Amino acid sequence: MSNCRGFPHERLHQDRVIILSQIAVMKKVLFICSQNKLRSPTAEAVFAEEPRLLVASAGLNNNAEVPVTPELLKWADIIFVMEKSHRNKLSKKFKKYLNKQRVVCLEIPDSYGYMDPVLVSLLKAKVSRHLGTY
Repeated sequence: MSNCRGFPHERLHQDRVIILSQIAVMKKVLFICSQNKLRSPTAEAVFAEEPRLLVASAGLNNNAEVPVTPELLKWADIIFVMEKSHRNKLSKKFKKYLNKQRVVCLEIPDSYGYMDPVLVSLLKAKVSRHLGTY
């Protein structure tokens, strides 16, 4: 068996295959609220440590911290919105970019602060129904 800097080629290939297969099965999750200041960034922080997920967050308002873009929508496998009004606005504003993604409304009102323990509990309970995490 030949070596590359002391490592067997076969082992390097196996490691690459494992890493690529893990990335392929990772679910890309986008959390959306209005301003991207409280609810969706909390959701992103809560689920960022989940090894099977790639997560991002954005806001639908023009002055959001991170605004929703067509690129983010195309990237996502599943999109979680906090309110029905977000789903409606998303559909109206970005309909042509919503092809394969599932859009789930969590029905979480804008009455929580960033990382509020009640918000964190709600997110874990509601999101887990759709992702099978937690």
